[in-house]
Amino acid sequence: MMIGLGHTYLVDVENGKRNIGFVNLCRIADGLGITVSQLVDIPELNELVLK
Repeated sequence: MMIGLGHTYLVDVENGKRNIGFVNLCRIADGLGITVSQLVDIPELNELVLK
């Protein structure tokens, strides 16, 4: 999966050592072939995406 993010960055995000920006969240979702709302189940976000 080539999403333009380094392994160390992803590990740090996963371990709570870094906050992830929306653009990088979109890159990860795209790399996985899913939507951001599928990746992060936040009702408020889902409402924004569906509008």
